[in-house]
Amino acid sequence: MHNQQPPAERTRPQSPITTQRLINLTEPQKTALTLLYQYYAVPTDAYRRRPEALERLTNTFNTATKLNMTPQSILRYMTNRRKNGTWPRLGRIPTPIRILTISTKAGRTYEIDIQEAITVFRNARTEKPTAPKPHAYTPRVPAQAHDCTTAPNMLCSRHTEVENNPKTRSRIMNNQTRRDFLKTTLAAPAAFAAAGPLFAAENADQPPHKPGSKMRIGLCTYLWGQDWDVPTLIANCRKAGYAGIELRVDHAHKVSAKLTDAERRQVKKQFTDGKITFVGMGCNWDFHHTDPAKVLANIEGAKADVILSRDCGGSGVKVKPNALPKEVSVAQTCTQIANACNVLGKFAADYKQEIRVEVHGTGTSDLPIMKQIFDQVTAPNVGVCWNCNGEDLKGEGLEHNFKLVNKRFGTILHAREFSIGDYPYQQLFDLLVAMDYKGWILLEARTKPADRVAAMIEQREVFEQMVKNAQAKLKA
Repeated sequence: MHNQQPPAERTRPQSPITTQRLINLTEPQKTALTLLYQYYAVPTDAYRRRPEALERLTNTFNTATKLNMTPQSILRYMTNRRKNGTWPRLGRIPTPIRILTISTKAGRTYEIDIQEAITVFRNARTEKPTAPKPHAYTPRVPAQAHDCTTAPNMLCSRHTEVENNPKTRSRIMNNQTRRDFLKTTLAAPAAFAAAGPLFAAENADQPPHKPGSKMRIGLCTYLWGQDWDVPTLIANCRKAGYAGIELRVDHAHKVSAKLTDAERRQVKKQFTDGKITFVGMGCNWDFHHTDPAKVLANIEGAKADVILSRDCGGSGVKVKPNALPKEVSVAQTCTQIANACNVLGKFAADYKQEIRVEVHGTGTSDLPIMKQIFDQVTAPNVGVCWNCNGEDLKGEGLEHNFKLVNKRFGTILHAREFSIGDYPYQQLFDLLVAMDYKGWILLEARTKPADRVAAMIEQREVFEQMVKNAQAKLKA
């Protein structure tokens, strides 16, 4: 017999995914990748057929973490994690809450609360818009008085109990936040229109209150004040009879989050000594982007300006939506913007600041879209900043669009020159006086007059006359 050699044992070729070295990620980096994986909601098996989706995920991850991973290494990492059972299924929230450091292409670095990121993006993908809750809020007297005097970012025993009890956390903390915010706004020169009935009654010996009499004119430094420093702004507003100023970022006044504590105190002192109200910061942070890293960075930038406004004596920060990206549905974008505003509003409430969402941008300037956003905004210190756009006149006209959002007005409104163009400012003032609006009308002028102070005086006189005209119509 021939000695038969045993058949050679066949060896299965190794998959390149299992033979190549697995990349190592830190815990924050793992959490970031998990968050982005769940946000984009593309299964790992599908990424081989969708290279553009894999490249999008990789680019966003690299932007957030300042790494330089290839799409193949990211896919290999997720696939191996899935095979050994340590990769989450779509729709599940990552359990660890970590602080993620995100660096933008501009070189700015922010620390991101991952739980906030989940709030902004996961809800935008998975939750359907729900019926809005009534915005009006009646403070309730707590069963036991409580004055928390613990250090910032620390929880007292009661708040620790609240944090650990999911059944009471939302109810007690939301009520406390709203109650504290309304207490603060009662003392402010301008308050939420919706909080009108909460204002203290006029003294009996004072003349009867005229609706609209608490509206005041101020200056948004874009564009007439863009090249004036703070002392010049204050001096010119005093000459023109303007009571308040909203400072736009990146202008000659150089009031930004880069200021030191001493510089912030100096800005506050200048406004106090000049007897001009610092209304707050006018910023360009927006939350409509499909890139999660950019949205999260903008939220952190807005938080920095909230602190800046507080330190300088202001009462709020203006932000904005700016577009409706074609890659996602309108409903998803509106929910994402609302979620971002809620996160930012919760943060701002701790500093007694208001978030003012300007009616701005392509598509987002339409008032039905703003209503869709604010139907999902629950933070009481987040308000609409009316912007006097041409879109206000679309559809059923100014009055209809005005009433879509006027119950959510914040304490500022932007307007262009009252005496130029075809915008129906007198009709707008009729509506504002009829609702007894108590906020700021901030002039955001666009022309280039030779004497800006004289032009400011002229616009103030037009403002005062339109208020009188509207008040006279109410009496008639």
